Amino acid sequence: MGTKTLSSTEIYSTDEVLAASWSAFRINENQYIQKDMHVEKKFPNWKIIVMLLNHQNGKDFNLNLEITDEDYQNASQMRDYFYGWIVKSLSDTSTPYSETVTNIISSDQVSLDRSAIFILASMPSVFQRMKERQESKSQLAKLAETSLSLDFPIGSKVDLIIKVLSIVLSKKHMVFVTTAVTMNLVKPHIVFFFGGEFETGKTYNISAKIKAKKEHETYLNWVRNKDVKPIGEKNANLSA
Repeated sequence: MGTKTLSSTEIYSTDEVLAASWSAFRINENQYIQKDMHVEKKFPNWKIIVMLLNHQNGKDFNLNLEITDEDYQNASQMRDYFYGWIVKSLSDTSTPYSETVTNIISSDQVSLDRSAIFILASMPSVFQRMKERQESKSQLAKLAETSLSLDFPIGSKVDLIIKVLSIVLSKKHMVFVTTAVTMNLVKPHIVFFFGGEFETGKTYNISAKIKAKKEHETYLNWVRNKDVKPIGEKNANLSA
């Protein structure tokens, strides 16, 4: 049995469609599965939303299709957050994405065409990333007030336990820049290094070399995740 389609002329409760998007995000284990991704035994988020809004029986798809109270609560927080984001972005050039998000969250009822469903499906993951980025910036700003560079000479090899605060693509260098804070020293220290192989919010046991230092921060290179067995020095190290 396949999934039904949604009529673009049908009107839905905005609270319900946002909660359905969060339910799909939860069912897919806090992942945004796109329509063109081939993930074994998982449905794209947009398709789960369609099933939920059509009140289809999840047993036909081995899914527990249910919009929970927690989904509604998370959707409400997401809606409030996007309101704030839109207000801050009013002076910026609008995009099809921001226009669709505005249409969805700005009224009590909404109709959904195909493109709107895809954008709706992405909103929880975008919300999570925006929140994490905002939290990491706040944490970094607070740490910067007291953090000093590592008390090791440039070129020294160090073993550190770090918590990753953010991973951002540098448009200047076209590489990912990871910002982290040390966890195994007397005081926390801010460190930066190239490479996007880690995950935001997670803690890692690494070895590295001191590349450069400023008053409040340290730059690392030859960073290696010690919790992962290297396949060879070339693959294990990240040269900055």
